Amino acid sequence: MKDLSKTRVADIMTAPVIECARSELVAEAARRMIEMGVHCLIVPHDDPMRLPGVMTLRDVVDVLAAEDQRIDTLRVEDAMTMPCLNVQADTCLLDCINQMRQFGVRTVPVMDGGEAIGVLSFTDVVRFAVDRA
Repeated sequence: MKDLSKTRVADIMTAPVIECARSELVAEAARRMIEMGVHCLIVPHDDPMRLPGVMTLRDVVDVLAAEDQRIDTLRVEDAMTMPCLNVQADTCLLDCINQMRQFGVRTVPVMDGGEAIGVLSFTDVVRFAVDRA
């Protein structure tokens, strides 16, 4: 599809960024994802010069599957994906999709320099493709 190579990530990402604190309980983060209809939350790093992590629904499922962990006592910082794949806003959509597939992720923070400005998910990509079909 030609549109994928001509489109930038920022053109179809979901914004604004929805964040959660590293100290937040996994259950609270999961509840917010469900209520807001999103697959991940951005977890800013304590050091603003470092890239953020993400708390994904998959991370929540991993906690649920672990016999010795509970979502109502475990903190986001102990379950989140960090480091995670991040892409710059001006990245070509096709290149981004290929990176996501290569690393086995379905959602990536979209950065403008060192600031998270959105999230790109496979849902965004498929919605874009279907709207042009």
